[in-house]
Amino acid sequence: MQCTIVVIHHNSNADYSETTSNITVMIKVNNLKFSYTRSGFPVLDNFSIDFEPGKIYGLLGKNGSGKSTLLYLLAGLLRPKNGSVTHNGEPTFRRSPAILSETYIVPEVIETPNRTILEHAKELGSFYPRFDKDFLDFCIKEFEIEPDKSMTQMSMGQRKKAYVSLALATRPRLLLMDEPSNGMDIPSKSQFRKVIAAGADDDSTIIISTHQAHDIENLIDQIVIIDNTRLLINVPLQRVTDRLSLRLQALGQSVEGAIFSQPVLGGIAAIYPATGAPDDTFPIDLETLFNAVLSSPQQFSQILNENPCNDENK
Repeated sequence: MQCTIVVIHHNSNADYSETTSNITVMIKVNNLKFSYTRSGFPVLDNFSIDFEPGKIYGLLGKNGSGKSTLLYLLAGLLRPKNGSVTHNGEPTFRRSPAILSETYIVPEVIETPNRTILEHAKELGSFYPRFDKDFLDFCIKEFEIEPDKSMTQMSMGQRKKAYVSLALATRPRLLLMDEPSNGMDIPSKSQFRKVIAAGADDDSTIIISTHQAHDIENLIDQIVIIDNTRLLINVPLQRVTDRLSLRLQALGQSVEGAIFSQPVLGGIAAIYPATGAPDDTFPIDLETLFNAVLSSPQQFSQILNENPCNDENK
């Protein structure tokens, strides 16, 4: 099964954030309902989530489950039918200058202007007060971008790298990316991970949507899975590691004690509770976790969302 992953790196300044139950949040989604037509089936329904500071969230969901819609709602480009989406307590759809100057979105399909990356940077700098020319230079060097070449003359992969570089250089509080690594070759994807890690700071929220799980898997510390308009799980990656283990087994080998299994090339991938799991297990990968949760949402929600005393802060 193919899945889409969104990564959210969330940090915020407490002076500008809402506080709920002693947890500071910058982005708050509350009882959200959204559909694209008045009588249409909702894309998101009764959907609520808070994004806490200091975390990178991975948002997983099937195609059409509402991940890109959620990004556009967070950016204020769409307006909820019911409920609310707020950025520092302000509804995002109002698109106030203060919020716009701290928000940048990289869409899946980009239209680059007929100018060089440096020429475009000068224009962006007038809209984004935190624009960082030094960081742009760092990205240009890491991505091996030709700074004097018009972006319209670049390949798809080079255009993506240029757009990502400009987005990171604006130093937004909220950076939204939809399929940013599409079109990049293997070395470029390694460069992509490096610049994203370097661009994350204590004031930023970075949200990355991608079908390429391996491109961002090592950046994630929080997993969010949505399906059929609803939130299934929202848990720290460390909790997944603490509670679940993955074992690759030969075809025909017993999977007794496993809570999920699926055929893979050359055998079977089976998930076991971490306590009492076979010795030859290792941490679960995101795509296997995604398939497992969709196969039995209630079971995995109970395993991962409950908070035993010795695990309550993970």
